[in-house]
Amino acid sequence: MNRPELTVIIPTLNEEKTLRKTLENLTCQQEVFMEVIVADGGSSDTTRQIAAASSPAATVLNCSAGRSRQLNTGASSANGELLLFLHADSRFTSTRALRQGIDELRRAAGPAGRLLVAGRFSLTFSGSNAGSPLGYRFFELKARLGRPGCSHGDQGFLIPRDLFFLEGPFSETCELLAQTRFADNMREKGQWVLLTPEIVTSARRFEAEGLKERQTINAVIMACGAAGRDELLAGIPELYREQAACGKLAAGPIVRRLRQHVDGLPPDEQRAFWENIADYVLENAWQAAFFLDVLLGLDLTWDGREARTPFLRLFDRYIYRRLDSRGGKSIARMLVRSWLRSMKSPPFR
Repeated sequence: MNRPELTVIIPTLNEEKTLRKTLENLTCQQEVFMEVIVADGGSSDTTRQIAAASSPAATVLNCSAGRSRQLNTGASSANGELLLFLHADSRFTSTRALRQGIDELRRAAGPAGRLLVAGRFSLTFSGSNAGSPLGYRFFELKARLGRPGCSHGDQGFLIPRDLFFLEGPFSETCELLAQTRFADNMREKGQWVLLTPEIVTSARRFEAEGLKERQTINAVIMACGAAGRDELLAGIPELYREQAACGKLAAGPIVRRLRQHVDGLPPDEQRAFWENIADYVLENAWQAAFFLDVLLGLDLTWDGREARTPFLRLFDRYIYRRLDSRGGKSIARMLVRSWLRSMKSPPFR
């Protein structure tokens, strides 16, 4: 049997409402010889039956829950030359998306694939036209930038199998940050290519939890990770619930629990925590400038090179160097601590 060019790996946990359409979307892809692996984390619905009944049938692997563990299990069983890590609620807008993405990745890797190159697709959200279209547009465009912390699993990671096992696998010690950390590690050692085809990922979590609330908690997760305090995240399981259990997210109680954990640290560790948080805030202050560009109607091209981002360029060239100082870090620490204190007030649920 010929080796498949591509193995698509989909982690699932009670995804009967989305998986069938995702598998049908993959079946429509043209000019790609692929296999599909569904790594299931113990679904209690019909997810596994849907995967087994797809045409052609997906290979179903049973493993313990945990997205990183499921992705790694799928990768270890893959036969494809390339791996595509795909969420169960992600689909492509073109029937040639995978063919085009693979060809772009190969061109970027150069002759004989000598360069360390992985690809991610251009992200759009489905079901995001109501509520906060500007907010969704900001996150879609931010995902197309090549900056640290901007590449996430909902874009789909396309990577040569050998390269994945050279740079991976996904860390199973902090599930919430595993894919983003893998992307940032890959960026340091190799190169990410933004692939032209669009991938459409459901906005269902944002719609169920609230865009502002979810992104507030995502910022908390990223900041704690940057501060090197993964154990604080492990102590708050409400940070990221199974999709089937999602409802309106109350950010206030979660942030208050985090503050209690931080207040329980020894004084020197508290000081280091706030210093690291201040560094993280300053390193990501560019997002405020980029939001102004999006507000002005930025239309980011697929590779980002022709986009007009006057506020972001202004920040990078002049503002950041003034913020990245002892005074700037002191102000950042003060602002973050004031924000966390405000979350203790009754208006924040």
